[in-house]
Amino acid sequence: MLDWQWYGDMVVTAVFLHLLLTAAFKDGYFKGKPILRGQAVIGRKKLAEMLGLSEQQVRTAIDKLKSSGEITVKAFSKYSVASIVNYDLYQSADETPTSKQPAKLIAPQDIGATCNYLSTSNQPADNHILRKKEDIEDTNVSSCRDTAERGADERTHAKRKRTPKSFEHDSNPYLAAEYMAKRIVRHTPNFPQLREGKREDTLQRWAADIDKLLRLDGVDFEEFKRVLAFSQTDHFWQKNILSGKKLREQYPTLLVRMGGDDGPD
Repeated sequence: MLDWQWYGDMVVTAVFLHLLLTAAFKDGYFKGKPILRGQAVIGRKKLAEMLGLSEQQVRTAIDKLKSSGEITVKAFSKYSVASIVNYDLYQSADETPTSKQPAKLIAPQDIGATCNYLSTSNQPADNHILRKKEDIEDTNVSSCRDTAERGADERTHAKRKRTPKSFEHDSNPYLAAEYMAKRIVRHTPNFPQLREGKREDTLQRWAADIDKLLRLDGVDFEEFKRVLAFSQTDHFWQKNILSGKKLREQYPTLLVRMGGDDGPD
């Protein structure tokens, strides 16, 4: 990143980082038009206010990013859509889809077959007995036992990593999820995911997505509270933002929509 041509230009760097943080993670729609993964809905005036820059600085920064191939921009009548070129290259391993398959571990029921194979395959090719059969089998059984123990440890570690984080009820992500739940049941009292027996699991999932929005996406908490309130009080959005996942996906659009139309870049 240090050899990036715009690294010394703090205005261009700020604008580009903002686009990276607010670009859509998944395909969606804004005012009936598709917004693809890696695209951000932008308005020059709103962007300038958020970054503490002038509109001319924002315009110049966007022109520089376009000229160097970092982004492409398509202008509409009242807003623009910026597409980040090679967006996936900027995402962490746990956020970017990959075709690599995890290494397979030896299942407990396969250990016996594996040991039998090793015991047979380690026998000399000819009839000359180089080692006692008992010694070979002892060595292979010990090796299999070590392999099985390592496999069990890895499976336990993998299972521990997959265990969802539990959020305290006084944590910001959980409180935000609870606020969403209270607003949703006002207009949809029998919302399926908030019925008795499902509510806590639902709030934990929503809190996890909100935590990613705040922690990984770098969204300011005070700004987030305003956008959250808008998403649950706006007549249109309150019926569309019905989960933490959807809130995270639509956050850039909500931010722009909340601020009004700024005009094209």
